[in-house]
Amino acid sequence: MLFTAVVAGVVWLATVKGAGVLVVVTGLAVSLLNRRGALAAWQTPERCGRPIKLGWLLLLVSLLLPSVVIGCNNNRDNHAVGWQVAWACAVIQGDGIGNGSDPNQERLNYIFITSLNLINLSLLASPLFLLLLRRGRGQGYAGILACGATIAWTIPVPDASGVLIGYDVWCVGQLMVLSAARLGPRTLAAMVVVAFVRVFLWPEP
Repeated sequence: MLFTAVVAGVVWLATVKGAGVLVVVTGLAVSLLNRRGALAAWQTPERCGRPIKLGWLLLLVSLLLPSVVIGCNNNRDNHAVGWQVAWACAVIQGDGIGNGSDPNQERLNYIFITSLNLINLSLLASPLFLLLLRRGRGQGYAGILACGATIAWTIPVPDASGVLIGYDVWCVGQLMVLSAARLGPRTLAAMVVVAFVRVFLWPEP
């Protein structure tokens, strides 16, 4: 009965918000399994480096893969690879959003770009995360990365036509790094809140 209700809920979400919502649903589902101890075998101090190193490999690969479509016609031949997207986000962070007709939307876009840059900075700092985990710490880092990753997982909502394989690999890399730590209940609750705000309350451009 519960399984049927969950499937029905996911189908409803995909119908209302588009198939891209399945990315964030998958991320939250894996995070819930993490919280319930399903990934405990590789979260020991001796083994926690394995998912993090796999995450690093995926993140490096994502830098070279097509990540987003450029332009308004959804021509997938006109795309940017991962490192170009990361660089563009960093440049926008420094220069700010250009003047437009809707200052409120610009502020929201800037907050969104800031969150993506924080995700990438957190991933760059993941060697520190590994060191903390081996010392029995790292929950603060895990919380920051978890909320940032949740924002990244909502990028295809409501339209997934602009994201490509590099984006998917980037998201899986985040999830692999995150899965090295057992998530706390407050972290999981924060992820759900972030996902709800992004999917249901965030104004569409």
